[in-house]
Amino acid sequence: MEDIIRFMMHRPPQRADVSVAVSVEETTTFQAELLQARNGDSPRQEIKTAAQRFISSQTYVKELSSLHYHTPLQVFFERLTNGSINNLEELKVLIVEIFGQEARIVSGDANFINDRKRLSDSIIAIVLIPTEQPNLDGLVRTRRLCALIERAGADDQSLNEEGAIQKSLRRTIVLPGELFPIPSSTERLRDERTLRAEATQVDEQSKLKQQLEEKARALESAIQELRGIKYSDFKMGDLPTETTKEKKAFSASAARKSKGKSSLTNESNILPSSTVQPTVTPLTLKSEAVERFDLNTKKVLEELRLDLTRVPIHIIVLLPPQKPSISPV
Repeated sequence: MEDIIRFMMHRPPQRADVSVAVSVEETTTFQAELLQARNGDSPRQEIKTAAQRFISSQTYVKELSSLHYHTPLQVFFERLTNGSINNLEELKVLIVEIFGQEARIVSGDANFINDRKRLSDSIIAIVLIPTEQPNLDGLVRTRRLCALIERAGADDQSLNEEGAIQKSLRRTIVLPGELFPIPSSTERLRDERTLRAEATQVDEQSKLKQQLEEKARALESAIQELRGIKYSDFKMGDLPTETTKEKKAFSASAARKSKGKSSLTNESNILPSSTVQPTVTPLTLKSEAVERFDLNTKKVLEELRLDLTRVPIHIIVLLPPQKPSISPV
C-alpha cells in the first residue's frame, strides 16, 4: 500500500475525467492550511507538519465508526455489492429504505456533508503521511458511497447505464489539483524566479521592439520630409560660389585651347578638360523652413539634438564652369 501512495505522490499530474472520478477537493480549514503551506518557504515540510497536525485532531477519521452515517453507509455498501441494484430508481428506493429519507435530502444533510469532508481530508492526510494509513481502503470506499448518494440525489441519469452503479464503487479518487504535486523549496523558488524573469524579459523585449519600431517609422517619415527640402529653404548667404582663382584657371585653359583656331568648330573643344572638383559644403536652413516640418520630424530632430538652423547639413555641391563668350576670329 505504501508503494501505491508513493506512486500517487510522485507520478506526473494528469487531468482525470470527472465523469468517472471522485474529487476529494473540499472547502475545509485543513485544505486551506495546505494551500497556504504550499506557498511557504519550505512547502513540503510545512505541508507535512499541517497533515500531521490534522491527523492528531478529532476531525481525522481514525475509525469509520466515528462518522455520523457510519452504520447506514456500511449497510448500503453490503446491499450494493450483491449486484441487485441496477438503475437509478432502484438505487433511490434502496437509499430511502436504509437512510429513511430520499437521496437529495440525505446528501444535503449537514451531518452527511461533514462526514464527506472528513473523509476527503483524511484521505489527503494519509497521502501526505503514508505511514498513517490503517483505514485507507475503508476511507476510499466510504467516500465513493457518499459520491454515489449525491449522484442519486442529483438524478444522475448515467446511473441507468448498464453496470454504472457497480463501476461507481471503483471510481478513481482525484486529489486537489491546486495542491498536488507538491514542489520542494528549491523547485518552487526556481520555478517562481524563472517565471518572473521570463515574464519580465518578454515584457521588456516586447516594449523595446515596439519602441524601436515606432522610432524607425518616425525616422523614416522624417527622412522622407527632409528629402523634400528645396533650394530656397537654405540660407542664401551659405550658398557656395566660384572663386576668382577658379575663374582665372578656366579662362587660361580656354584661351590655350582656342589659340590658332580660325573658327569655332565644336563647343566641346573650348570647355575645360574637367569640371571643378565637388566640394562638401555645410548649409543651414531658414527658420521658416524648419517651422514647416511636421510634428514628427520636429520630434525626431529634437531627440537627435539637431537644430538645422544652426547645425549645418553637409552636402556635396557641384560647381560647373561658366561657358566663356568667344567670338570667332
